[in-house]
Amino acid sequence: MGKIKTLESYLAEHEFLREAANFHFKLEERLSDVKPLDLPPRDKVLKLVTAEKIPLLQQEKFQAPVLDATERFLPRALSKSLLRQENLSVKKICTAHELNEPLTRKLFWAAVDKLIPAELKTWTKDDWQENYCPICGRRPVLAQLKKFNDGRARWLLCGGCRTLWQWRCVGWTCATSATLT
Repeated sequence: MGKIKTLESYLAEHEFLREAANFHFKLEERLSDVKPLDLPPRDKVLKLVTAEKIPLLQQEKFQAPVLDATERFLPRALSKSLLRQENLSVKKICTAHELNEPLTRKLFWAAVDKLIPAELKTWTKDDWQENYCPICGRRPVLAQLKKFNDGRARWLLCGGCRTLWQWRCVGWTCATSATLT
């Protein structure tokens, strides 16, 4: 095995990455005091989410704490539009406030990631069998195959709140559960 490099020595060799790394360091610093929300216990969240297949943060009563927590970073109307995934509204508000839209989205979703307690970040296929995130409702950005028993299990990663959920290995994420059964 090769030598483990420090981040600083790695960035010295790959100077083109320094600006991006500094952005992420500053973002982490800015969000360092964001604490997880006081959400119901996992078993209650499972019931709430699976009963009507409405992601937790798309349910009205759970949106206010997220909006309260992100209000110190972004205008409330913008956070609300981001949370509800109202893309045209997000674009209009960013334009009106002269905000960089991709960076605004990154800030918001990084904050939401920190707001979700760790025990709600992983869902098995027995918990959730939909092609969208059980916490925020966004589509996955990454699928990963992991060794599971004698085979493999496919895990999807939410691009917003960074929740992982297990998905069937046969089929594609654009299909609904109903079309694959």
